[in-house]
Amino acid sequence: LHEDRLDIDLVERLARARPDLQVTLVGPDALAPASRTRLTAHTNVHLLGARPYDAVPGYLQHANVVIVPHVVSAFTESLDPIKAYECLAVGRTTVATPVAGFRGLPDPIRTADRDTWVAAVLEAADHPTGYRPVRPPSWAERAGEFDDELNRARTAGPPTATSVRRVVFVDHCAQPSGAELALVRVLPGLTAVEPHVILGEHGPLERRLADAGIAHEVLPIAPALARTRRADLSRTFADRHRLEGAIKAVWALQHRFRELRPDIVHTNSLKAAVYGGIAGRMVGIPVVWHLRDRIAPDYLPRSAVRAITALARVVPRAIIANSHATL
Repeated sequence: LHEDRLDIDLVERLARARPDLQVTLVGPDALAPASRTRLTAHTNVHLLGARPYDAVPGYLQHANVVIVPHVVSAFTESLDPIKAYECLAVGRTTVATPVAGFRGLPDPIRTADRDTWVAAVLEAADHPTGYRPVRPPSWAERAGEFDDELNRARTAGPPTATSVRRVVFVDHCAQPSGAELALVRVLPGLTAVEPHVILGEHGPLERRLADAGIAHEVLPIAPALARTRRADLSRTFADRHRLEGAIKAVWALQHRFRELRPDIVHTNSLKAAVYGGIAGRMVGIPVVWHLRDRIAPDYLPRSAVRAITALARVVPRAIIANSHATL
């Protein structure tokens, strides 16, 4: 539950429209106190907080209808939500706002704009329809595509049978967000890769990597750099603390890259693309950017768009995007 994703007004409209309908929101709660107060004021809205990932199918299967009341914005337009694939796989009617990742999907996914969304949810709840689960792409299949792109980046040509021996994956974050969860799930399927993950902070992702048997370490980045939000990217070079943090991060990483001697550096976040990508380029290692952010002026400051676009021409040998909008 995140301020940039959850449409609080829509949830309230639904709760008021049908007091007998129990609206259950499952997931880590990062809402502002005011938003949380608005939701909990309705006795039929339930915030369950985080639940084990293995329990999620149970919540989906036993709902009359699954709802995805995403805010429609430049930010959500860049998403390829994992939850869309989960809804397809469980075969339960799902009513989402028309955001990227849900538009154009087959039944049981339906989309409705803000004016008709509540009516669409009530119709689906009152007249449930069963669907055969749709088989989404597996993580193993995604890993196969990943293998091809890593080989392409290493050889600067079409994919070959050449094994990629060692890939260092760089991520500034150690919290289990979408990009980080995707990384943990795809790494075990990379049969031709010896992965080594470098995180910019300590956090829950360390345990997940350890449980998956994936080599990892932490090279902490400066707090001022770690806290930089996308709206502040353009001020990074004007802020002495952020600039010093970025330079130190590049310096530490390039030193570590020389020790590890990987075949490829893969960056898993936008911040990592900048400091990790520059570090890899400085020591002559092919870099792959994995982007999940739209590099556009309606999403990022114009100066940041210009800087990242310029870096994209010289830093990465290949770029992987999470969605068509990002691409």
